[in-house]
Amino acid sequence: MDASLKPRLLSRADINESAWNRCVEQAPVSLAYACTWYLDALCDREWSGLVAGDYTAVMPLIPKRKYGISYLYQPYFCQQLGLFGDP
Repeated sequence: MDASLKPRLLSRADINESAWNRCVEQAPVSLAYACTWYLDALCDREWSGLVAGDYTAVMPLIPKRKYGISYLYQPYFCQQLGLFGDP
């Protein structure tokens, strides 16, 4: 794997909003569900993301914690999430 495409986990505060949204908008299947403004409204800015390269591909991650166990979940009113970017 090319080292420049190695995904890195970024917290919401570290994500470049314009680069993230541009990546989502230019994806072959562009959905508003993955835009920063939509995720912020749904999750109170409590989300993070995997970013490959210089925002070549992005994947939102929404964490939750219950009974001491951390897990990722699909929030309500968010039909589809996954990997967005240039194939």
